[in-house]
Amino acid sequence: PGGCQHPAGARLDTGAFRPYGGGEQPRCLQYLSGLINVRLYGIEGVRLPRASLRDVFCAIQVDSVSKARTAMLSCQEPFLSLDHTFNIELEHSQQLKVLLFSWDPSCSRNRVCCHGTALLPPLFKGARTHQLAMKLEPRGVLYLKVSLVELWEVPLCCAEEHREPRVFRVELSALTERESSGARVPLLIQKCVSEIEKRGLKAVGLYRLCGSAAVKKELRDSFERDSASVNLSEEIYPDINVITGILKDYLRELPSALITKTLYEVVLEAMAKWPLKMAMGVPDAGATPANTVALLDCLPEAEKATLTLLLDHLSLVASLQESNKMTCQNLAVCFGPVLLGQKQESSQPGARTFSHSKELANALDFKMHIEVLHYLLQLWPSDRVRVRRDRLLEQSQPTSCLPLGRQPPIAPPASAEEVVCRNRVGRAAGSSRNRHAGDWSSCGRSYLGPGGEREAANGVQVPALSQGLLDGPGAGEGQGGD
Repeated sequence: PGGCQHPAGARLDTGAFRPYGGGEQPRCLQYLSGLINVRLYGIEGVRLPRASLRDVFCAIQVDSVSKARTAMLSCQEPFLSLDHTFNIELEHSQQLKVLLFSWDPSCSRNRVCCHGTALLPPLFKGARTHQLAMKLEPRGVLYLKVSLVELWEVPLCCAEEHREPRVFRVELSALTERESSGARVPLLIQKCVSEIEKRGLKAVGLYRLCGSAAVKKELRDSFERDSASVNLSEEIYPDINVITGILKDYLRELPSALITKTLYEVVLEAMAKWPLKMAMGVPDAGATPANTVALLDCLPEAEKATLTLLLDHLSLVASLQESNKMTCQNLAVCFGPVLLGQKQESSQPGARTFSHSKELANALDFKMHIEVLHYLLQLWPSDRVRVRRDRLLEQSQPTSCLPLGRQPPIAPPASAEEVVCRNRVGRAAGSSRNRHAGDWSSCGRSYLGPGGEREAANGVQVPALSQGLLDGPGAGEGQGGD
């Protein structure tokens, strides 16, 4: 078997190490707590950024947190001998990452030469010791030995927090089969979309504003326990932004992007073949022969049903843009990166996403994600939306969804806090005031304006909320970012 030169003239038997890595890492839903021993033997095939940069060192990270590193070494040969051993404690951990850095004196900074990652929970499902030939990116092989010395039990008080997810981060088809709701769409999406269309379609900035992070966590846990029993009524969750936030979180955390790589490329091809034409400054869908609904035929059944429902819903939201200010473009900005995942690489030959162009590639991906969803929304058949919109508008709407000109008189609030955290009929006595954070449905248009103007609402003067309250240091506390 082949070998590499090791310290003191010993020869490392590389054939005794099992090849590991080299492809996309599978999604890991388990965690590991305990003590591991990591021994680094050496690295071969690494290419330094510049031939003059010979001073290197290795660093070990656990879930992106630095745990250990070697001293500075001189990399003079194709095989870099290491012979370093580390004991590392794990607490609810998943990934072990080894990075090789080189010191660049010209800019006084460390540069990443290569890196490799191991998923710890599946690695130790069988044996407790592994000798790995870990493939490094962009090139190189690291020879190391990883041993599980101690395995620690998760405290019972943390068992519920650390349990495997039953709704979030679960494959769409598996979830819909388990729920058996009669539709190939997860109950979470069905319930959120239904409640948003019931009372939130005219909320200004729908899907752009944040809800309380604490209340979103509470609602997330409720869906994880039993989606069928979740009640999203206004009495329990008055802030519609909490519900829109949960919906976006769920879609963002899907193991596989809802708009798959195949659909992504199908839409790109349609955009090139049938670019959207404009008539009087408005997209003319009738002049484009592309059948938008038929484009979704390349999706699996659950993904197709779910994406169809979402596109119907988002088109309905866009049809009321005069009230909610959410155009197709605004919705595409909010949902494009969510529905297409972190990156949808084109299968075109010669595509490069090396480290020196990674930021540019990510920016281009982000822009194309928005354009793809924008194209789908603009061409989505209006007749699928018109009937639902007319039916919803005929139904009685809550005060928060009425046009501002028809709002009933609102008494001036005693304080700014009462505007943000106001009581409602039917509110549980012990519920948190955070539940109402971000609920601006009782405010006139002046509260959303940039200045401090006053505006009459049916003859009643409503004072504008000061800009300081919107921009102060406490304005964002308890809010979940999207």
